[in-house]
Amino acid sequence: ANVREARKAIVCSYGAMFVTVLVGCVGLALYAYYQQQPLQGEHLESVQAKCDRLFVVFIASVFESPWKGLIIAGVLAAAISSLDSILAALSQTTLALTKSIWSVGGARALKFSRALVLAYGLILCVIALFCDQLAQRYGGVLNLALAMPLYTQGAVLGAFFIAFYKLAVRPHAYHTAAIVSVATTVVLQWPGRASLRMVVLIAAGVCALGLVDLVRLGWRAWFHPPRLLARAALVLGPLGLLAWVAQRLPPGQAAVSWVWNGLIGCAVTLGLASLWSRIGPAPERG
Repeated sequence: ANVREARKAIVCSYGAMFVTVLVGCVGLALYAYYQQQPLQGEHLESVQAKCDRLFVVFIASVFESPWKGLIIAGVLAAAISSLDSILAALSQTTLALTKSIWSVGGARALKFSRALVLAYGLILCVIALFCDQLAQRYGGVLNLALAMPLYTQGAVLGAFFIAFYKLAVRPHAYHTAAIVSVATTVVLQWPGRASLRMVVLIAAGVCALGLVDLVRLGWRAWFHPPRLLARAALVLGPLGLLAWVAQRLPPGQAAVSWVWNGLIGCAVTLGLASLWSRIGPAPERG
C-alpha cells in the first residue's frame, strides 16, 4: 500500500512540471514578441540595466489599464500562494524539532506556530534583500535561483547515501556535518571576506547546536572531557581551516568549478557525520 501511494505521489508530482512549461512558454512568447517589436527608449535602457525587468516592462507598455491590474494581481497571488506554504512548512518543522527539548501543545502550540510564521517571514525578508544584491553577481534572479541548490546538494546527497545504505550516523551528527558541508561550498565559491564572515556565523550556529544537545541530553551524558575535546576539534577545526583558506584564496573568483560542489559537499558530509557519530554524546537512557 505504501509503495502504491508513493507511486501515485510521484506521478502527481509531474503535474508541477506543467507549470514550469507554462512559465517557459511565457519566456518564449516574450522573446518572439520583441523580435518583431524591439524595445526602444527608456524601456530598452531599463531592461539593459536589469534583464529581470522585461516582463514588467511588457505589462506596463503593452497591456491596457484594466488588464495591467489583473496580471499584477495574478503575479502577486501566485507569489503569496507559494510563500504562505513555505512559511507554514518552516513553522511546523521547527515546532516538530523543538518537541525533543520542550513539550508544547494545544493553544500554546498554535500561538508558538503563529509566532514562528512571523519570525520566518522577517528572516525571509532579510534574505530577499541580500539575494537582490547577490543576484548581480550571477547576472539575474533566474541564474541565482538555479545556482542556489549547488550549495546544499552535497549535504542532501550525503543524507541520501546515509538513508539508502543505512549507515550508523546519528541525527545530530548529520546536522553538524551538513552545516560544515555548506560552509565548505561557500568558501570554495566565495573566497574572501564574505565567506570568512559566513564561516564565523556557521561556527556560532554549531556552538548553539552543541548547547541544545547539552540541554536535551543533560550535562552528565554530554560532558566527557576526551569526547568533548574531540568533538570541538572535529567541527571547529575544519571551520577554522575554511576560514584560513577563505583568507588565502583570491576574492572574486571561485576556487573550484561548480560541478565539483556536490561531490565535495557529499564527501565532507559523510566523513564528518561518520566521525562525529563515533565520538558523539552518549545515547539517552529510557
